[in-house]
Amino acid sequence: MKTLALTMAMLCMGIYIAAAQDTLLLLNGEDLYAKVEMIDEGTISYTIPPDTKVFTLNKDEVYMIKYADGTRQTIGKTQTKEESIRAEEERDRKVQAKSDYERYRDIYLRKRKIGITQLSMGGGVAAAGIALLVVGLHMDNTSAYGSEFGTNLSLAGSIIIPASAPFLIFGTIQLCLMPKYKRKMKQAKQQLSFAPVTQPLPPVGNIGGSYSGVAMRFNF
Repeated sequence: MKTLALTMAMLCMGIYIAAAQDTLLLLNGEDLYAKVEMIDEGTISYTIPPDTKVFTLNKDEVYMIKYADGTRQTIGKTQTKEESIRAEEERDRKVQAKSDYERYRDIYLRKRKIGITQLSMGGGVAAAGIALLVVGLHMDNTSAYGSEFGTNLSLAGSIIIPASAPFLIFGTIQLCLMPKYKRKMKQAKQQLSFAPVTQPLPPVGNIGGSYSGVAMRFNF
């Protein structure tokens, strides 16, 4: 009687332990019944109750985890060597596109700042020269015998006005180059939204597989 009770107790404990376990669906088609302890960036740590020894698996070996509470977590998907290469190339391309976007953005902002500053300086210099010229001419016209001071003011104004030309020209060039780098920014941003897509085909009888394609998304 005691033996039967002990057997039943052990059976119930085994059923409880099995029910409390998680299931790791491996990419090689096997199922691993264990208790997931921790998931980090590259590995999954687990134990196999009642043993407390901790084992690890690479995340790229696991497709999905079915937890004891019924929830599921997709970890990865089967990739061929060609798909892995394309994925790596896509990551590299996105890194380059992000670098290009940031570089063009910095150039765009710098040219806008320089252009506005140069035009402001040129406009200020031109305004000062025009003011001196107008005041000098006015003093010359209102003096019966002419005004040497007015003449000097007019001369200074006529010299200062052309001096504003380099600032105005350089500032205008900077602002005219802004649309070019804005287009480059947009192109780099579109590259960031371009990604290959690989989806598994549903099995038909004993036939299964996957198809690869590309998806493009543009942000405006």
